[in-house]
Amino acid sequence: MAAAMAGPVTHSTAEWLVDRAKDSLKQDKFYEAKSWLLTAKTLYPRNFFIQHEAYNIERNARRVKEAADLFCEMFEQFPDESPLWKDIFHIIGALENDKPDVKGEFLKDMFNCLPEHVQREALLQASGRCKDCIEKCCVMLLLLRRFPDAIPKNGTTLTDILIDAEHAEYPTNPINSYRRLLVCDVLPHLLASDGIMIESESSGQEGRPVIPLQLVYKWLELSIQFYAFCGTTPQCSQDSPFPAESTPVSTPSNIKEIIAHVHEGRGPWGAMYDMFCLIAKKCNWTEVSIVIDQLDPLLHRSTRERWACLLGIHQWLKKTAKHGTGEKTIDEAREKAGLFYAMIIIFVQSVWEYCKAVNRIDTSGNPCLTSGPRLVLIEDVGASFSESLSPGETSNSGSAPKKKKKKSGTSPLSPKEDSRSKQTPSVVVSKSCGSMSSSLADEFVVAVDSWQILNVHTDYKTEFSRILEEWNVDQWLWMDSFNMDRMIYKAKYKKVVEFLEQQKKFFQSPSAPTARLTELQIRCSLQLSCCYFYQEDYKSACAEVLDALKIFPPSLSPNSAMAECKTLKRSTSVTQGASGRDVTTWGASTGRFLQLIPCTESEVLSFCIRLLITCFKLRISQESRTSISNLFRHLIVLLQYDWPREETTFYEMLEKIRANGGLTYRSFFDYVVNIDMLEEFAHMNNEGILKLDFLPKSSSATRARTVTRGVNKGVKEDFRSAMEKQVMRSDESIEPLLKGFFEENQSHIVKLMSPASTS
Repeated sequence: MAAAMAGPVTHSTAEWLVDRAKDSLKQDKFYEAKSWLLTAKTLYPRNFFIQHEAYNIERNARRVKEAADLFCEMFEQFPDESPLWKDIFHIIGALENDKPDVKGEFLKDMFNCLPEHVQREALLQASGRCKDCIEKCCVMLLLLRRFPDAIPKNGTTLTDILIDAEHAEYPTNPINSYRRLLVCDVLPHLLASDGIMIESESSGQEGRPVIPLQLVYKWLELSIQFYAFCGTTPQCSQDSPFPAESTPVSTPSNIKEIIAHVHEGRGPWGAMYDMFCLIAKKCNWTEVSIVIDQLDPLLHRSTRERWACLLGIHQWLKKTAKHGTGEKTIDEAREKAGLFYAMIIIFVQSVWEYCKAVNRIDTSGNPCLTSGPRLVLIEDVGASFSESLSPGETSNSGSAPKKKKKKSGTSPLSPKEDSRSKQTPSVVVSKSCGSMSSSLADEFVVAVDSWQILNVHTDYKTEFSRILEEWNVDQWLWMDSFNMDRMIYKAKYKKVVEFLEQQKKFFQSPSAPTARLTELQIRCSLQLSCCYFYQEDYKSACAEVLDALKIFPPSLSPNSAMAECKTLKRSTSVTQGASGRDVTTWGASTGRFLQLIPCTESEVLSFCIRLLITCFKLRISQESRTSISNLFRHLIVLLQYDWPREETTFYEMLEKIRANGGLTYRSFFDYVVNIDMLEEFAHMNNEGILKLDFLPKSSSATRARTVTRGVNKGVKEDFRSAMEKQVMRSDESIEPLLKGFFEENQSHIVKLMSPASTS
């Protein structure tokens, strides 16, 4: 055999030696196998096949130090061999696995035994050999984690690779693997490292690259956008009118997996806060850092309290700028940048919490699976208005001097003298909203206030507009409800009407969303009604609210409503006066009053009646003639709903009826069942002074009796008999009667609200 080995080196000879070693291993002759391979390595020191087999023997025997030595030798002598790189990527897989198996633990231990320069070079070369961008970046991140001194040279390069790859593959969808790796893994490691520094932080130290502030701000914007989308994107978006992202050119297939990953641990809002804390510390945002612990959304701190902290910084910075030199210093600009991003974070979260509640979006983001109707923000048209039936007088201030009636016919609510937008608005949540969060009003007002500062203040407006455009916020359809409610809150009635009129047309088109369209139509009509009312277009206001009521299934006819009344309970509505409110409020108790109510038939009916009563009272107070019987007839029916809230109005109306000599109302016994009202009219009829013609048109025989002697006695008997029967109905629910009343009289009610209407 020695003679044979003295000849030329052949591959077959090397294979023969390796085969001998394998045969020895099969017979459990470990040291004999090592002897054969040692001989082969001595004879053929440049043969990778022999070196690799020797490494496999030590690896399979789990001899860490020996395997590491052989691996190091192979890496230095044969850096281009494919089997070697296959082994290297197996090692990298074990290093990236938080819970490796036994084989993976061995590979990690062996890699840790390699010299540091070999470890570093292996990872660097491995990243260069990766064809997949994500895989390449993961290897680079592993390098940065094991060798912090590599961060200054490779840190920003890694972020640039991920950002460029995302722009190329997913230009419109921030929920993708590149953004996840950047935001969840790369940036936290870079920002927590002392190996990098921010521009003008301390620019004289060697070996520490300076990162521009604008790049750090870009990182923060990408992070906020990513976590905001993960926190608001529906996980089941089929047939949903609330997609949280625009339709991307390319959609990642693992969106659900990414969202699920983000929701683990502290969730998207907690992770967003953690990222903000890292950047605040790195950028030296002094003022924000003072209150940063109070901004954590997971510490059960209310949105209102967190917003108060930011508002305090905002006021302080304004005061400093006002009494300063007038020139922005670098520190002042930094502090405003920190406040700017803190406001964006609280704005996005408060908007989502509000819209999630009013749109009844469940935790998975699918409104189709939730129970309970959507909510709608409306103005309580009667909360700050108490008008008597006499022109220029108020019912609760009899000693007040009478005001001359306006010839133009405008109401006392005209914004020409006192703009409603300058009045202090209060927001309440109806107790009929059920278990709705008590902080919902706070979420809304914080969202509006933060929007106002970001969108108006000169220091923030330009950058805020840029971010909204880059994030395609106009395509966050779930946010439409906030935009509409915000304009109502700010009394931008004209803009709201323009938008809602277009939306109403869209709902009637074939392309309208199919999911819970009825509630969207109800919300649209109610808000249109409010805006028309405060624009003094009472005809349109009444038409819209009556249209909203028509969306619900039709009621029984007035004559058969008694069969249904036993099954219906009186609604508990926020429009039944302050004593009936069980709400959470924000703001002052005076000024404008807004309320969140569910889009249910009971609540719509309650609001409809409140608005119609207010419109009728305004119409009566503006009438110059005395022939206003039609308004009285309708008002009698409506005042029953929330009796005795409008009791004063009813008795004022009785005085006017007395002044007019009586009232003719043929449908009186179809709709009036209130016992107090029945008693009052019965008493008035017994006086014999007034003519109360409430009986329906009867047969010719009865009509003939009206021209004979004893007519008054016969009529009084008929009236009394009808009243006695009507008293028996006093326990009926008023709601089905009112629904029938609106169905029969809608066109007439709307006509009465026309400026040129006649009785």
